[in-house]
Amino acid sequence: MKNYFQILSEIDVTPHVRQKGEFSYLSWSFALEVLGQYHPDAVIQVKRFPLRSSPELEVPYLETPLGFFVEVSIIINGVIRSQVHPVLDYKNKPITAPNAFDVNTSIQRTTVKAIALHGLGLHIYQGEDLPLNAPDFTQGQYAQFMQLIEDNDALGLYVLFQRIPINAMVALNGSFPKGQKVKMKEIVKKLEHKGAEIIREYEGLFITYINADDSNGLLEAAQELGEAGKAIVWQRLSNEHQVAARQLLS
Repeated sequence: MKNYFQILSEIDVTPHVRQKGEFSYLSWSFALEVLGQYHPDAVIQVKRFPLRSSPELEVPYLETPLGFFVEVSIIINGVIRSQVHPVLDYKNKPITAPNAFDVNTSIQRTTVKAIALHGLGLHIYQGEDLPLNAPDFTQGQYAQFMQLIEDNDALGLYVLFQRIPINAMVALNGSFPKGQKVKMKEIVKKLEHKGAEIIREYEGLFITYINADDSNGLLEAAQELGEAGKAIVWQRLSNEHQVAARQLLS
């Protein structure tokens, strides 16, 4: 039986990832929506700190010589995961004199990251400290990456990103020359989102054919996807559906 972390980590968050400059963010509202659906009893705690000028008052940020910080804890099934985050601007640079909006934005970002520590969208942040031009991909992967973009192959790009390490994916996304990064990364993002939609559509087809005991339909859908795409859809099926599919295809 899968634990709660595995369940959250397997949710496809790709359509809800937003790009701001060189950085990717998971939608705050989507993260809270998923948290409410899967764990309505989850507790969100925003830590309060004594105000430096009036210690009797508490505020949701900590002022230090290094800058301003916020801290958010998420409690799921009694498991506490906390995230401390500096108050940053849109370029991820510390803000020396943040206003209320800056603090609120940082709390939202920190909330999403604290939820990610429970599994949801964690892969987004696994490569965030890597330089975007790091040579973590092979020449073959780079050639395939560029060819998929040229061919407008959404499914192929999504499959590639699922099969390579997160650091290689991040590096590939940052491999475009200056002046082309924003445009090309937007193209990649749209293709990846479209690829995720295709995978979801085939997952629905697989389930429909399995429930209808339609071996011909299931076989045709599997052949259309190809081995790599089929493997991804297969991982998304429940154990019961996998067993039924094997029986249909045997």
